[in-house]
Amino acid sequence: GPFWKCVQQGSHEQILTEVVAIHKQFIGNVPEMVFPRFTETVQFVVSVLEKTKHPGTLDYLATAVETFNAPASDSTSSFTELLAHVTTVITTHITTTKRPDECPQLMRAFFELAQRYILFCPSALTGCREFPTIVAIAVECLSACKGERESTRATLNFLSQLFGWRQLRLSQPVTNALEVGAIAIDEQLAKHGETIVRACLGGLAGGSPQMLWPSLSDCLFAIVSHIVGANAMSATGAEETTIAHQWVYTALTTSCFMVTDGKPVSPETCTTVMKVFFQLASMKAGPQSKSKARQMLADFAKLCKGETGNDALISYSL
Repeated sequence: GPFWKCVQQGSHEQILTEVVAIHKQFIGNVPEMVFPRFTETVQFVVSVLEKTKHPGTLDYLATAVETFNAPASDSTSSFTELLAHVTTVITTHITTTKRPDECPQLMRAFFELAQRYILFCPSALTGCREFPTIVAIAVECLSACKGERESTRATLNFLSQLFGWRQLRLSQPVTNALEVGAIAIDEQLAKHGETIVRACLGGLAGGSPQMLWPSLSDCLFAIVSHIVGANAMSATGAEETTIAHQWVYTALTTSCFMVTDGKPVSPETCTTVMKVFFQLASMKAGPQSKSKARQMLADFAKLCKGETGNDALISYSL
């Protein structure tokens, strides 16, 4: 009728975004009703994204990926194309119209969508031609979102799950798909790992608000335990000399400064953080190690603010 025509012609941004929100509720509540017209609806939602850049469109697509994914079916190629197109729209927007810190909700929604791909149809993510671009935008957003809580947290969660996927509890088909994509993921880690580690430790040392500390810790933990774990499984077993050790040491000695006087963190603190963190990230450390690493890095952050001393860190290695 005339209402639908008005909606499709994009006469009013408010109406368009409301319609998208209603469709999102339909998927959540009555997916079997949505499925027959799913392709048509996705095309409509993507057209609304192109017109409005409204984060609700990406929230809809995230729900769609979660509901209609099938890790090893024909739907994978259409989800791959969808992600490639959406990434191009977002990339164009943040390079020509608004910086990431000027559209934080859009960045949050984009990385929550990318995170759904890891958990529900990873082959559509790692097999996407824009996969390297998605990771590059995430790395850029660690600084470009300027510490805004929701966008930065979504970015960190995406990177944590991407590089720490072996530590997630996932269904067997999803795990199998990630095994297939593992080389592509490790290529991105090799390319960006050092920058991410520096951003996480620099953020903890005073660059980021306290509410982001857990996400920064988890991202750092995911990367280091992935590398240390892969190294332990290989024949060399030279545990002291992984690339992760170099990244963390470099970040501690060149990107972490005391908030109190601007001086570099002491060599003693660097040594303690290295020792404790790598003990916790090793495969032998057990299931509590991630939360212990969070606590230890929170104490490291407090130490940089002059609120606690090195003894607080040493207690973790006992």
